[in-house]
Amino acid sequence: MQPQTSITSPARSGYADVNGLHLYYEIYGSGAPLVLLHGGMLTIDLSFASLIPALATAHQVIGVELQGHGRTADVGRVITPAALAGDIVALLDHLGVERAHVFGHSMGGAVGVELAISHPRRMRSLVAASASVRPEGLHEDLTDPAKMATSTRMPTAQDFSDFSAAYARLSPHPEHFNDFLASLSASNTDTEGWSDELLASISAPVLLVIGDRDFTTVEHGALMQQLIPGSQLAVLPNTTHMEVTRRHDLLLPMLARFLDLAGRSTGAADVWRPDAAEIPRGMAKDLSTKDLSTKDRKKLSQTSFALPGKRKYPIPDKAHTRNALARVAQHGTPAAQRKVKAAVHKRFPSIGKKKSKKS
Repeated sequence: MQPQTSITSPARSGYADVNGLHLYYEIYGSGAPLVLLHGGMLTIDLSFASLIPALATAHQVIGVELQGHGRTADVGRVITPAALAGDIVALLDHLGVERAHVFGHSMGGAVGVELAISHPRRMRSLVAASASVRPEGLHEDLTDPAKMATSTRMPTAQDFSDFSAAYARLSPHPEHFNDFLASLSASNTDTEGWSDELLASISAPVLLVIGDRDFTTVEHGALMQQLIPGSQLAVLPNTTHMEVTRRHDLLLPMLARFLDLAGRSTGAADVWRPDAAEIPRGMAKDLSTKDLSTKDRKKLSQTSFALPGKRKYPIPDKAHTRNALARVAQHGTPAAQRKVKAAVHKRFPSIGKKKSKKS
């Protein structure tokens, strides 16, 4: 991916009437869907203008303007990650998108984490930038008013000018800018976080991105990496909160690699009602679990299967097992396929074997 300096015209844009919102979206390019979720007081353009042209060469990029932002009017509903995540799921339904990669910044990153926890089957992967999972993950400059006024981590005067100009230009109610800014600034719903158990339940591939001078501390980034299984952490040097999505020089190469690998992921989270055509000929028969013995079926429900990549995924039922293994077969080399098949047959001897009929 090569960076470009200006946003291209969307191939399609419009509104989806979801959950009482008239939700604005834009679509660029083609390929695996990638949803972009901006931060508080921002817009698609302000957050992602330097990234969209390159991302759209490999993905169907879906930019969204969340409740009260850009062209999407506020509706008086409390803005929470859970509510906004529900809006995104409804938008995906509206667009006929079953699963998508999600890249969210700041508030959008919190929405992405909520999606990964509450709607895992709609996720291909998550890039959560400048997000936190605990209130104490914020730098003290954000929590101490005396330090906030002089902190170099805060948005600049130009940033606030951009917020105001975009709101005046795009909002259905531009006169509400000051009230909306005050309301959003006073809210802490996107920093309340999630329990260790909920974070541990995330099964989608996750890339965490923070700036070394971000609102979120580097130490908290390391904690998030520990709490979210298999997640990766990238710390952008000499980068503030507002600059994270502007660092196309650093972001685009890592996004290209992460999204490509995540798109070929073989984890159970990557399974979404695959068609029979996705399962290679031979593997479907060899790894079919429909004839599992009762003993093996019970064993299967109580275990996790170590798929390639040295990561264990819980396989709760026979359909998930078959489909996850089919993904391994689809993307693996012949040698990897043989290795997987051998491991499966060793653990579950009755897979692919019909039970004998009692006379």
